[in-house]
Amino acid sequence: MLGRTALLCVLVTSIAEVASWAVPASLGAAPVLASRWIMENPHHSTAAISCMRGVIGDCLAQRLEGSKRFDARRTATYVSWCNLVAELYTRPWNCIIVSRYFPAIVGSVPCWHNLLTSVAIDNFFLSPFLYYPSFYLFKDAAAGCFNLRNTLAQYRREFWPQMQLLWAVWIPTQLVSFSLVPPHLRVAFSGAVGALWVTALSANTKLLATMGDACVVDDYGTKCSVPDNQPKPLAEREESIDHSWLMATLAKNWVFVLSFVALQIATGAMFAVGILWLSLLLWSGLS
Repeated sequence: MLGRTALLCVLVTSIAEVASWAVPASLGAAPVLASRWIMENPHHSTAAISCMRGVIGDCLAQRLEGSKRFDARRTATYVSWCNLVAELYTRPWNCIIVSRYFPAIVGSVPCWHNLLTSVAIDNFFLSPFLYYPSFYLFKDAAAGCFNLRNTLAQYRREFWPQMQLLWAVWIPTQLVSFSLVPPHLRVAFSGAVGALWVTALSANTKLLATMGDACVVDDYGTKCSVPDNQPKPLAEREESIDHSWLMATLAKNWVFVLSFVALQIATGAMFAVGILWLSLLLWSGLS
């Protein structure tokens, strides 16, 4: 018995002295290591977090809606959208602008004016006039139904239900984020909430369900241009042979091409390029 106790003490002492990369110590140091990696790799971490947010969020939404078949095109659309929003909107605003111009702590004193101002700007200006109109345009363009007049008309019809849900979720979320979460971790925090946000958005208006429709007639009688799975006429098949697969794919998925270019200009992060290219393949090959 004494021998076993002595052996256990030796093992515990040895584990306590193991370097941080060893398995027992790494389990406890994982949050610190993850935080350090996010701080040192802002673009790559943003892309990784956004990809997980898009995949997990949309899969939960499809499950909630009772979809019988996984819609890869819809998931690819949301993954690309999450990457764009996180890199061009969430990270600059939450991590840089709010921290620099609206710090919730000035010195060691809480500044409620800055906190409430930043939350108000986000929820009552940026979200209704920038985020949501862009989202409606992006998802319609990705579904082949891009029409500025129709899209904005739909947004006006759904404005108040969308805003009420957004304020209920994101006002308390951002009060916590801007006051308690370190700036470099705010994208991760928003991503965790955002994965659940998309399921709430789907349950509220069934908005995401329209992404996977192969062809929809809108209010003005215009049909979507997303091709369905029906066999093409012989003349069309012969004509399509003259075009390369790559050029045809890029032309069909111009929304993804623009997303690719925008992220490359903004970040130059090869990880983000890989995510968008995977989304493009999902859209064209698995849908």
